[in-house]
Amino acid sequence: MGRKLSLVLCCLMCFAQPSFAGVMEGFEAYASRDYSTALREFTAAAREGDAQSQLVLGHMYDLGQGVAVDERRAAQWYRAAADQNNGAAQLELGMKYIEGRGVPKDEAQAYFWFLLGSASGAPPEVEMFKEVTGRQLNQAVRAATESAAASWRPTLVGTKTSDANAAIKSPRSQAAPTAAPPSQPYSTGTGWAVSKSQILTNAHVVAGCSRVSVAGRAAARVQSVDSKSDLALLAVPSNRFVASLRNGRLRQGDVVTVVGYPLRGLLASGANVTTGNVSALAGMQNDSRFVQISAPVQPGNSGGPLLDSSGNVVGVVVSKLDAVKFAQLTGDIPQNVNFAVSLFTLQGFLEANAVDYQTAPSTKNFSTADVAEIGRRFTVLVECYK
Repeated sequence: MGRKLSLVLCCLMCFAQPSFAGVMEGFEAYASRDYSTALREFTAAAREGDAQSQLVLGHMYDLGQGVAVDERRAAQWYRAAADQNNGAAQLELGMKYIEGRGVPKDEAQAYFWFLLGSASGAPPEVEMFKEVTGRQLNQAVRAATESAAASWRPTLVGTKTSDANAAIKSPRSQAAPTAAPPSQPYSTGTGWAVSKSQILTNAHVVAGCSRVSVAGRAAARVQSVDSKSDLALLAVPSNRFVASLRNGRLRQGDVVTVVGYPLRGLLASGANVTTGNVSALAGMQNDSRFVQISAPVQPGNSGGPLLDSSGNVVGVVVSKLDAVKFAQLTGDIPQNVNFAVSLFTLQGFLEANAVDYQTAPSTKNFSTADVAEIGRRFTVLVECYK
């Protein structure tokens, strides 16, 4: 939050010589926290193609200043400014792609915009993000992205909002081309059968997908999404096996098992299984929507079930702590710090969507092999197509 506010103030300082009538009024309104007036004036200037106004609008939509928080809209305004070679907007757009907020999570796209921001005067932290993101790409994708950035040219001043929106719908129009042909999924994740006709997965697994399918079955329809809890519900024709949620609270130290499809194409084709413990009953900064687990997870595990020793679902795998970034900040490499959506949060989402889910008491203590066998019955590979 602090970085965004400082960037907004820095951008507003650029309005000493405004290019559009009303921008100074927007500046004065913003400084006095009259966000509704600021929003109106910056929107008018942004629609005429003023990159600084577009950047400030991106921050206002990100922070909910004078308007409801809308990360997709924020990304659209960042893109409009970034297309005009605004370095601060290019940094912000790269961060959007890294985190998958308002746009599909895409490290190649993030690297592309960090490269451009580095060359066009973005705030200094762009250099760190550029180096970290570039190292995470394979050599071929990195080279293709660097080539695309080298040949990129900014759009002419005066790009209308409609043009910016069209660019957002095709975010790869000026960035690195996808390595996979259209017949192959753009990305994959994990899901599990929560009812006879529904699959549960993460919201970020299906974000930005034009088509979603469950491997080996017909296409799935995205039925409901909760971005804050990172949960999504998919409608499918039928599920042969359905999971049961634990009827009872989860305890710190409980043994848990993760079933999923990580690193698709690199690891074994079937579901992978890892085990660990519940390390804490809250996520980062005591966020009660999540729990911390020590079971190892990898890209592709997202959306998979977290199972207790009775084979009942007690959470949904959602993320892992980025070891590279953490090491850069602290000088230490974290060990097995991963997160899952809590059982309480999951149940709230299902009840809000009137899902007829099953529950069962956790009175049995199966072996890991038996829990894995139970989990594999209702765990599926979710494929995202652009």
